[in-house]
Amino acid sequence: MKHIAIWAVAAQLLAFFAGSVLAAPPLPEGASVSDAKALMSYAPEGNPGGTDFDVADRAAIENLIYAYSFAYDNGAADA
Repeated sequence: MKHIAIWAVAAQLLAFFAGSVLAAPPLPEGASVSDAKALMSYAPEGNPGGTDFDVADRAAIENLIYAYSFAYDNGAADA
């Protein structure tokens, strides 16, 4: 039991140091953190599609997606 605890602590320390080393890539030469820009947003500005479907339309779309998924999972590409 004592050996397991020692190995667990060693694994946590290794994960901590490896995580801190791999967490952020080094900055390019001559760059600083203040040079960073905000990430670009690719979210649509407006409504990307209509939501005025009937219940029957929604069920038909779901059934089609499930049928494609089932065929793909079972390797039946021709289906």
